[in-house]
Amino acid sequence: MRQGLVFSIIMMGMVCGCALAAGGTLPGTGTEADPYLIEDVNDFDAFANPANAATYWAAGVHTKLMTNIDLSGRTYTTAVIAPDTDDQNEGFQGALFTGVFDGNDFTVNNLTIYSAVMDYANLGLFGWISASGGEVKNLNIDNIAITIVSESHRIGGLAGQNDGGVISCHMSGSVRGYNAVGGLVGANLGYITNSSSKSDVIGTQDSIGGLVGYNSPTGNVTNCYSTNTVSGIQNVGGLVGFNHYGNVNNSHSNGNISGVHYAGGLIGKNIGGINPIGQNPGGVITKCYSTCNASGDRYIGGLVGMNERGNITNCYSTGNVNGGGVVGGLVGYNTSEHDQYSATITNCYSIGSVDGDEYIGGLVGFDYIGTLSKNYWDIETSETTDGVGDEDPDPAGVTGKTTTEMMTQSTFTGWDFMNDWMMLRESEDYPRLAWQETFMGDIAGLYGVDMVDFAWLASWWNEPVCDDSNQWCQGADIDGSGDVGISDLAYIAQDWLK
Repeated sequence: MRQGLVFSIIMMGMVCGCALAAGGTLPGTGTEADPYLIEDVNDFDAFANPANAATYWAAGVHTKLMTNIDLSGRTYTTAVIAPDTDDQNEGFQGALFTGVFDGNDFTVNNLTIYSAVMDYANLGLFGWISASGGEVKNLNIDNIAITIVSESHRIGGLAGQNDGGVISCHMSGSVRGYNAVGGLVGANLGYITNSSSKSDVIGTQDSIGGLVGYNSPTGNVTNCYSTNTVSGIQNVGGLVGFNHYGNVNNSHSNGNISGVHYAGGLIGKNIGGINPIGQNPGGVITKCYSTCNASGDRYIGGLVGMNERGNITNCYSTGNVNGGGVVGGLVGYNTSEHDQYSATITNCYSIGSVDGDEYIGGLVGFDYIGTLSKNYWDIETSETTDGVGDEDPDPAGVTGKTTTEMMTQSTFTGWDFMNDWMMLRESEDYPRLAWQETFMGDIAGLYGVDMVDFAWLASWWNEPVCDDSNQWCQGADIDGSGDVGISDLAYIAQDWLK
């Protein structure tokens, strides 16, 4: 009996030991149907431990966050997950993250990373997300603080480098580094969709962006936005710092952007044409907009600082632009040099004020052999009657209009107001992109909820009779209850500053 009991205990220990080696301390088996579960900070630490990389970071392994994680009181010097293990050599040394991490709409709070010694960092919550199945989704990262004061590369709130993986996440906080610095991702070679960054991003050199620092020939950014203060030396953008043959679609940016050279409200520098990896020509920016104010020395644009052989279609910018030279309301410098592909700008407009010393245009600061078609700028709000700063008269594809004309749909000849554009309140607002979200609290119909809507609600407050005769108090009766009161105010609060 004793021998049998001992044998049974040994066998049970062997079975438990195998299960622990495969699954660590986390519940679950790591399949899509039964993912590993992170239920507290201890589970998170086990998941993040490089010693468990083969268990939790491997291709095909699924992990799900089941609670918020607070990292207060900790200061990391490397990426928390999939860190670079050799910061003195270029490239990445360490275990890649190739698994699937589902944030489950929970939040990692108060992440702090600080280092003054690393040269090649790959820093963020994740150091390196791999193309071999790597995916991070449904995760929020709030109150992040990354400060790297050395000549570090690839720094982002979520990931230092996304090397072909898929990301769908949101972050807020601050990120500071040297080169390829982004609010969400430092260098993107993969797919970023339905993501956002609300952050301050500071770079002391090149490729600094509110969402992505450097977007490569295989990089795609779709349905994303950023609300940022972004500053750097060159290739500085509200959404993407340097879009190098990558593609950006259905995205927007808001904030203040400053750089010395190549600074834009959405993208600092956009390069397209013959894609070096043999795919279709990149550098395509479609159905995007920026409300950022952009400033710098040369090559400054409300949407893009420099467009080199890229394709910009169905986009607009509303921010003010200020620079020394080559300053445009939409694009600073548009050039087709050294390639068979033309730098094209089609079906776009800009309305922000434009100021500078030389080559100042309401739409484009300087155009070199570009192709411009069906573009407009507001001659009143921009405070200039020059559409292209280096050409007089302006080319046929660039037309200046008054504010009243810019708020009239028939002005935009050849534009598709069924699929690409919409005019919600003609004579009161400019065209907006068809995909732009509308909100219940947007009483004024200006595609956002702010003090304009609050003032409109206040002017009808406690109005007892709202019906068809007064158009439901001109929209202030949001819920259609017949009066204007606290329930309508709740809609304003729900959508505030969206």
